[in-house]
Amino acid sequence: MRIGFLGIVVVLLALDLGILHRKQRDIGVRESLMRSPPPPHRKGPDMPYKRSLSRFSKRSWHDFSSDVHRARNEQLMEGIVAGCALVAYADGWVTDTERDRMSALIRGCEPIAAFGLAEVGQTFADYTQRFSDDFEAGERHALDAVARLKHVNRYNTLLVETCCAIADADGGFEEEERLAAIRICDALDLDPASFGLAEAP
Repeated sequence: MRIGFLGIVVVLLALDLGILHRKQRDIGVRESLMRSPPPPHRKGPDMPYKRSLSRFSKRSWHDFSSDVHRARNEQLMEGIVAGCALVAYADGWVTDTERDRMSALIRGCEPIAAFGLAEVGQTFADYTQRFSDDFEAGERHALDAVARLKHVNRYNTLLVETCCAIADADGGFEEEERLAAIRICDALDLDPASFGLAEAP
């Protein structure tokens, strides 16, 4: 049976190489695209962020992602990362595991990846190092970076939405994290109630 199977393989190979594809030729872009398999459907990594964003924003994930991609603004990226560092250190200290998890969450959020994973990761490492060296100084530095977007419409809202969605995607939004997010809103002169972080007056 094995000999018969091998014989069939040899015949098909000879047919393919000797008759069907005897002449070598370059294929065009269109043909190469038709022959290529479709990209795998990605639905895992974004799902926690989508669910989390819906808790803090009225906009859709598509609109949110489009706004972040269009921005590609260094101040926005630094403000988002600084805000995430504030949320991460909300209870006053962070273990190495917690810091690494938050860093992975930031880099795993696809819209944020538009700023460049290496740059985002290094910026977060810089902010967390400041917190580790001197908590109060690190907090002031992070709030200063957030406050630079105080009067920049749309960016300030994106900052709060992103920080909240990333923190919540870790499995829940703790009370200390909610209070840190409210401080971020205060620094931006935004109403925490509009993000569901506090009750409307």
